[in-house]
Amino acid sequence: MSDDTHVADQGMASAFVGEELVRCNRCGLCLMACPTYRLSAVETDSARGRIALLEAMREGQLPLNAETANPFLECLACGACTETCLTSVDVNELVALVREEWYRIKVPPLDEQFVFNKLLARPRTLAFIMRALSSAKRSGLAEIARRLRLVRLVSPRLDTALGWVDTIPAYFLRDRLKRLGFRKRRHPAGKYWLRTFEVEPIAPGPQVLYFVGCASNFSQPDAAEAAIKVLIRAGCEVMIVSHYCCGFPAYVAGQREAARRLAALNVLALSRYSFDFVVSESAECSHFLKRYGELLDGNEEAERLAGTVRDFTELVAELRLPKGQTEERVTYHDPCHLGRGQGIREEPRHLLTEVAGAELVEMREANSCCGAGGFQSITQPAISQAVLQRKLEAIQETDADIVATACPLCMTQIAQGLRRAGSSIAVKHVAQVLADALEED
Repeated sequence: MSDDTHVADQGMASAFVGEELVRCNRCGLCLMACPTYRLSAVETDSARGRIALLEAMREGQLPLNAETANPFLECLACGACTETCLTSVDVNELVALVREEWYRIKVPPLDEQFVFNKLLARPRTLAFIMRALSSAKRSGLAEIARRLRLVRLVSPRLDTALGWVDTIPAYFLRDRLKRLGFRKRRHPAGKYWLRTFEVEPIAPGPQVLYFVGCASNFSQPDAAEAAIKVLIRAGCEVMIVSHYCCGFPAYVAGQREAARRLAALNVLALSRYSFDFVVSESAECSHFLKRYGELLDGNEEAERLAGTVRDFTELVAELRLPKGQTEERVTYHDPCHLGRGQGIREEPRHLLTEVAGAELVEMREANSCCGAGGFQSITQPAISQAVLQRKLEAIQETDADIVATACPLCMTQIAQGLRRAGSSIAVKHVAQVLADALEED
């Protein structure tokens, strides 16, 4: 297919897109809210500019090609534009539809096709590859291979990803379950892990199915471990079952069908068990899991499952915990998919101050994107790092001991930025701040 193709009768030509375009009144309030526009001051790097491009493509005035697709590929999908929009135009969904259409015209890179269409649906293979990468990263072999440009020959995306993460833990979250006190139980749907409280809680909590996100398992298992400890302290029974990637990385990269397949697999895997809530400490996972009903339109089980999903900070703020104590100054970064995506802003701050007992120092633009953008830290590293720089400056201005957040990808992004800047500020999940404060209780 040509790289210079007019819009087909696909998602970009749908009634939904037409309705969203009509609701944009071209006021420009979205301009300075957009992190990519603030970098370049180029109209097409803003929501208004992207909407104008999409409208021109729908009307046949412009083709969808590499030049017109690029502003949509560079978008961080942070949602800041929609938050400031007087008519709440769903720009993230419009961007996702353009990306999806673009990858119907232009075949995605082979490494992306493999990850989204094959690897994420094979958890054991994914774990095997991550173990190999962990060994290579920790031994220094990965860095040698990168310097010799051997990794780039195999996959430019993998080369960027290995440079983005400081390290890959030797033991993932699922490797730690036995040590954390989980025990295997039998169920008609298959074996699962269960952990109940040992210390009598202030009040009994619900039974939760803990959703182990990819970043939580492979990149930030300490954060997930802390979240589980806090849930148990709050009187929850925590169960962990076999499941798949939530599908968000595929969705945000324009691979909507791959995201739907992963969502359908998860609905089938999780719905076999009995629980009160599905919980994740990953803001991106909890946000996307809540969207399963609309993603799998007409699937009643998906609707039901989505209705049980709670972010860790959302659920724990409703549970009873003893008051902890910490002497450290903490600043808080709002993940885009928690604050804007789920409207959860006060709960993390309540947990930090009222439960952990921390001194909270608000940073400038606490809700601005850190540049991680789902998959953008790997696919658009230059833009991602430039957006991160503004966030790092805001963090360092607070003179805090810890920057807390509630998203493993934000943690990885901010941690590597602070390390390169020579800063001693620690990066922790809200769950880790809570767990540390409660241990000192």
